[in-house]
Amino acid sequence: MIVSKKVETSGVIAFLARCITGVFCILKQKEEELIMMNECWLIGRLTKDPEERQTPGGKTVAKMTLAVDRDYTNNNGEKDTDFIDVIAWEKLAENCVKHLGKGRLVSVRGRLQIRSYDDSQGVRRKAAEVVAEKVNFLDWPKDVPGSGA
Repeated sequence: MIVSKKVETSGVIAFLARCITGVFCILKQKEEELIMMNECWLIGRLTKDPEERQTPGGKTVAKMTLAVDRDYTNNNGEKDTDFIDVIAWEKLAENCVKHLGKGRLVSVRGRLQIRSYDDSQGVRRKAAEVVAEKVNFLDWPKDVPGSGA
């Protein structure tokens, strides 16, 4: 998806509506079959710069956390925010590390992954994260020449 320099909220909503409509069309076409799907769409801001590391096998992985506001307000009149871990691999990870930073607005399409691990005290823990398949940059950094800042 090519994003113009100024992203209007209505354009992002229309983009998501087209994607969601496409998913419903697929479900409707296969009514007689049991359909399972693990697909996540997120729009939020990065809480810090993406962290890059290499696996022992030499693959690049980047970890990011997205702050995603909920649609409603709580009893104090404030919006609650979810902080969602996102993992990107290989070339996508390299691009995220190179072009993204804290506060940037992004959309992420991927799958939810639940993994188990043992912490330092030997207690079994679970972690939920989204494995990114696509990351769209929805705004421009303020320090880039010609970005209008």
